[in-house]
Amino acid sequence: MNMTKEQIEADYQLRKAELNKQITDLEQKMQEASAKSRNKLEGMLDTIKEKRDNLREKGEELKESSSESWNKVAKSISDTTSQIEMEMQKLGKELEEAIH
Repeated sequence: MNMTKEQIEADYQLRKAELNKQITDLEQKMQEASAKSRNKLEGMLDTIKEKRDNLREKGEELKESSSESWNKVAKSISDTTSQIEMEMQKLGKELEEAIH
């Protein structure tokens, strides 16, 4: 299904907001982990934040893209978002293990 540029941008904004909320939640939960666990987990979180920053750049690229290229940019955004979501799930599981 091909989406319009406006639909892609709206989807991106929703996904970005959800990712930011999840990252904030992970940061708060991380405070409950031991210092040793927190050091390991912070490295994982930093990687996620770097990818989120990369996602922001792709969001800007989407705004500036032409109609010929926005589906390519949207696919890149979707792929990056999926990677971030998988890494956050992994971090979340490790964080739960570290807390309990």
